[in-house]
Amino acid sequence: MDALPDEFEGDLVPYVQAWSDFCRDYAPTWLYIEHPMCAGTIIAGTVDRIGMIDGKFTTVDIKTAQSMDRPAKLALACQLYGYQKLAKHNALYRYSDPEDSFGVQLLKDGGYRIYRRADIEKKYQFNSYELFENLLDIYDVVKGRQ
Repeated sequence: MDALPDEFEGDLVPYVQAWSDFCRDYAPTWLYIEHPMCAGTIIAGTVDRIGMIDGKFTTVDIKTAQSMDRPAKLALACQLYGYQKLAKHNALYRYSDPEDSFGVQLLKDGGYRIYRRADIEKKYQFNSYELFENLLDIYDVVKGRQ
């Protein structure tokens, strides 16, 4: 419920606090939480959150990994693109196509970091759409579908 319950103890507390702080700072209105989706038999996933943040339709993935190195950021950008593709295919975007997508890294010190898909693409000079679609093509070739 985006509040820090009294019953959390030990190692979970900083992560729950970080999420609570993110929700306080960004004031999201969630439309979907842990929502499973599929597009045919090839693509499926469970998006962590889809909702409105700062007036924008936004896809959010929650990360607890302590290191977000280059491969992790590239994977996150492709994952976010995949979620947006699935959400659009499943007609989850009621108002418009997604305007923003990012990962929220919850840190063991109780802080958090935001990694926007667009910023990752700009920093590493790649297109997550093209990479994701190329990975699907590789999958199809391996499975003998092309």
